[in-house]
Amino acid sequence: MNVFDPYTVYQAFNISKGHLDCLSVRQALFFAYPYDAIIKLNGGAKLYGTPGDSPVKPNEGIDYAKTKSHINDSNFKSAGNPAYSKALLAKAKTACPATYAKATSKDQGVTIDTSDTAASKKVAAILTPAMAAAGIVIKYNYIPSGSYYSTIQDTTKQGDISGAGWGPDWANASTVIPPLFLKDGGFDLSQNWDDPAYPAFKALCDKANATLDRNAQAKLWQQAASYAMEQYWLGAVSFTKQQLSWGSGVGGVDFWAPQGTFLFPAMYVKG
Repeated sequence: MNVFDPYTVYQAFNISKGHLDCLSVRQALFFAYPYDAIIKLNGGAKLYGTPGDSPVKPNEGIDYAKTKSHINDSNFKSAGNPAYSKALLAKAKTACPATYAKATSKDQGVTIDTSDTAASKKVAAILTPAMAAAGIVIKYNYIPSGSYYSTIQDTTKQGDISGAGWGPDWANASTVIPPLFLKDGGFDLSQNWDDPAYPAFKALCDKANATLDRNAQAKLWQQAASYAMEQYWLGAVSFTKQQLSWGSGVGGVDFWAPQGTFLFPAMYVKG
């Protein structure tokens, strides 16, 4: 099998004051992202995965729906669209000059938190010139792998962008959206609670959590996912894949999509 794993890999934009607290700058960072080159580096679309559009993966069934931004925006180009990013930065120069200066100044720049590995440095070699083509200055905070998550979850140490991944605990977006985007949700790396867009988002999540009708709840989670993406609380998202194999002595093999593994209760050993 060559199938989606249960995880979504993404860039969390830190939108707290002094970081990426400007929507146009966050959008500029996304549209300059060189998906094609990054995916090729990681093994190609067939084996690694595809650009994603939501914190909720299609594996989740009725809780997933296409969002309205990111890869579904008509300006998206999988190789990166530096010209459009420059137009967004020009807008930011007037709307939020301090954040614009941070993103474009060699003395400041946008800091990306990433693991201190050879693979991460290969990604940096692709990402830096791609962002420079849009006029964005990128710097890197290389963190030892063993202390990576403890570092980026410390609001005093987190940079402007943090690479991360998340998978659902069970087949409901209540185990994805609140943890990633609600204050005290457990993994809100976006620090989005001071964003003017946050109160309406939280109200939508609270309504979803209180809704007992499963189909109605799914529609609310779809709306919440799209809302979060439209604020660009996340940057580049990838729906990653995995390859599974089994021996000829095993029968009843099927895929358990929400958990990203074999449907074990249906499997048996052939006699």
